[in-house]
Amino acid sequence: LSSRGQGGQGGAQSGQGGQSGQSGVADAEENLRGPLLLLQHELPKRPMLQAIAVATDRGVPVAFKPSPLPATRVDEACEVLSAGVALCFANESEAPALLGWPASEIRTLRTLKQAEAAAEAMLKRWEGLRAVVVTCEVAHIYRERAPIAGLPGASLLHDRSLRLAATGGGSGSGGDG
Repeated sequence: LSSRGQGGQGGAQSGQGGQSGQSGVADAEENLRGPLLLLQHELPKRPMLQAIAVATDRGVPVAFKPSPLPATRVDEACEVLSAGVALCFANESEAPALLGWPASEIRTLRTLKQAEAAAEAMLKRWEGLRAVVVTCEVAHIYRERAPIAGLPGASLLHDRSLRLAATGGGSGSGGDG
């Protein structure tokens, strides 16, 4: 997809230089195939929503990484998540922002318990999400509502609460507290 011609929003470009966002979507639509469409929040909202519509019409699951996530684009990222995203990858600051958790309470996920709560809350808030990965300094948490058909390696994710990578809490928070 190309983000040129979209009012200076976004920074990621692929395809041929000089294309408008619309023709970049047309190219992506023509060439869309594979087990998964991965979108990052560097693209403007409109091409992302168009790509999600095409992918879901073709039965291709969509994954979304809401990064970068400045405060001015949180509502936009939430709209993208509501548009048919099946899998979301959110880090320790993105997950609380997407969920609207007050910064005075949790600005950054620092414990396993917080990451697990964020993963569960994301699945509850966005009914279309089938799975979520929440990363923080102590773990990467995978939660799924339903398996994502055709996703390579999905059969390895047999446990609804798989801790993909656990590390000792570097900030003294270690464990689930």
